[in-house]
Amino acid sequence: MKTYKTITLTLLLMLASIGLRAQTIGYEYDASGNRIKRYVVTLAAKAKLVADSTSAEESLKPEEGVMQEAGERSFVVYPNPTRGQIALEIKGSQPKQAGKLLLYSGTGTLLQNLSTRGSLTPVDLTRYPAGNYLLVLVLEDKKYNWTIIKE
Repeated sequence: MKTYKTITLTLLLMLASIGLRAQTIGYEYDASGNRIKRYVVTLAAKAKLVADSTSAEESLKPEEGVMQEAGERSFVVYPNPTRGQIALEIKGSQPKQAGKLLLYSGTGTLLQNLSTRGSLTPVDLTRYPAGNYLLVLVLEDKKYNWTIIKE
């Protein structure tokens, strides 16, 4: 009977740990580069890729992504981890001017410098090797950071 309880408890703990999500720390900066906010971001990303879609913006459909709240708008980056393409989606009020989206390698090398396009901006990582990358959004004198994992 004691063995049965031990096995049951072990299975329950294993099932509970599968449901846990990885977390990372995010930061928000002001125009001078001073850190003004620290927050925990839950990393749970699944994306549904639609094969018959014609444009890159239509091909990524988030089920879950890394969401970050910023006043009246929020940002979602998905899928993370990825095998190729990710997308940044801006929800809520749209900014008056285009933002700058920067992709850095794990060593700090700038790989891409893009402008945000509307509410959804795709970023292609297919030509880069597996590893960790830093995605930085500069929008209206504020910086938002995400760690991207490419498998």
